[in-house]
Amino acid sequence: MAPRLVFGGGSIGGSAEVFVNSWTTPEQTSQLLQVLKEAGITEIDAGASYPPGKPWHAETLLGEANAVANGFDIHTKIALHVDGPKLDHERIAASLDRSRSLVGVDKFALVYSHRPDTETPLAVTAAAFHEQHLAGKFDRLGLCNYPVEQLIEYFAICDANGYIKPSVIQDMYNPLYRKHETTLFPLLRKHNATFHAFSPLAGGFLSGKVTMAKETGDTSLLANTRWHPSTMHVIYDATYNKPIVHEALGRLKAACDDANPAIATSEASLRWLLHHSQLRDEDAIIIGASSISQIEKSVAWSKKGPLDEAIVSAVEAMWMAIGST
Repeated sequence: MAPRLVFGGGSIGGSAEVFVNSWTTPEQTSQLLQVLKEAGITEIDAGASYPPGKPWHAETLLGEANAVANGFDIHTKIALHVDGPKLDHERIAASLDRSRSLVGVDKFALVYSHRPDTETPLAVTAAAFHEQHLAGKFDRLGLCNYPVEQLIEYFAICDANGYIKPSVIQDMYNPLYRKHETTLFPLLRKHNATFHAFSPLAGGFLSGKVTMAKETGDTSLLANTRWHPSTMHVIYDATYNKPIVHEALGRLKAACDDANPAIATSEASLRWLLHHSQLRDEDAIIIGASSISQIEKSVAWSKKGPLDEAIVSAVEAMWMAIGST
């Protein structure tokens, strides 16, 4: 077995900030659901603030497409797009109630805090989530984008007060971003929590397209992506768009080109996560897509086995080269 695939619902609804306009109507969303179901993917990572710039629209479309009635588990995240505190009792309850209404579900299988709220103490947030859990609004609690120090504190608060503990931790993880292996993973295993990895292809960087554009000067390769100069995503740019990372990815590409048969660096990255990373069978990988063909490609890659040793060694060498940067 290997970690399962979850579909990232942040692009459902389309917006200028996600560069995807493939499923912006109930009909298109229904088509997406059909493709996912045929591929064996029945979990969707949604959220109140999805898609970015058009809050609630993803959950609205999932409800209109009858996702739950068609056998999907919809995961939600508490709203980020409100002013003031975001994770106190009132805001958590209000966000959950609206999401339940839009999606058409009484109880979510999994509810996340999307990220820490600097205006609300962790103890208040933990108590508020526990209250909503006791009210029967969700089964499992997840935390997304939390630094290890805050996770340690959150787990301690739950242990001390008998609150529902986070059983899922979601964060970035891919061959170019592995710092969690020595800090976060030991903590979540200690607390019997699973890990859901987002950005498995580093926001598309691992496709090699960003490097190719840099080498050729052809920024048209990056149109409608977070890498184009006019639409640059600052965090991704700061994390990956460095000479040393481009060079390391080039060496991985060489190993992929030398394989028999040759494979894409995107395929190598996904298969590495599935078969060679620190993810366990009970964990998950959240895949995004801007088209049906991208979903089909990712699913096909996921059905392949482990990578050739030469490619695995190239991934390890890549991380050794950039891990401290």
